[in-house]
Amino acid sequence: MHEVIAKGTAVVRRNRGWTQEQAAGAYRLHGLTTWRTSTVGSLEAGLRRPRLDEVLLMCAALEVTLADLIRAADEDGGQEVELGDGAILSTRVILGYLHEGFEEIGELSVDDPRATRWFPGDDRISKEIARSRAERERLMPVLAPIIAWSKEHGGELAQGDYSAAVGTPSDADRHAARRLGTETAVVRLAARALWHQDFDQERDERVGDVDRLEPRSRQAHRGLVTRALLAELEQLLHEADGTQGTGTGDG
Repeated sequence: MHEVIAKGTAVVRRNRGWTQEQAAGAYRLHGLTTWRTSTVGSLEAGLRRPRLDEVLLMCAALEVTLADLIRAADEDGGQEVELGDGAILSTRVILGYLHEGFEEIGELSVDDPRATRWFPGDDRISKEIARSRAERERLMPVLAPIIAWSKEHGGELAQGDYSAAVGTPSDADRHAARRLGTETAVVRLAARALWHQDFDQERDERVGDVDRLEPRSRQAHRGLVTRALLAELEQLLHEADGTQGTGTGDG
């Protein structure tokens, strides 16, 4: 950013018809009392990094705004400026933050080089999107038999069902996947195809109100319902693909 300020300062100074010595004199009059011609030369060469208070006093001496300095350095606003650790903004976007407002930034097309806005978090988001896409591509052949089974049985899985399949599994999903020897995504999609809701939702619905039961009876009833659900899922998986599913066992 200091390089943009340096270039803009030099452009404004030359447009004023000032020498570096004259600029140094103006800066001294506006509070930069130790600045000399060599200071101005170092600044404009990008060797000196001015503090914010110094930049503001420079603007006062040159009778311009900070936005004017940036605009003088890059008239088309397409130059990319690195800010912080890995954050990149175009000078056009910086001008929006300084002066012209967020609405002006929002009106720029994403394909416009002047619209560059890149923050460290964008890397993490991009990686997560790429990971999600790769995971979906990996799972589609695994989930294909369930999709085919659903169509054969008159069901039509919705987009939300596919999203749920690759979503964060519950403890019940993980338990069912271990018992059936398959992936949690398979359990989640199979549950949607069979019951139109998640495994734990179907389980809780069938278990019902067990507050009246003793703790041991409550646990036994819950286990009985869970085994029944696993058996239904296993049957679906066998029908969809004879190689899926392993027995549910006891417990």
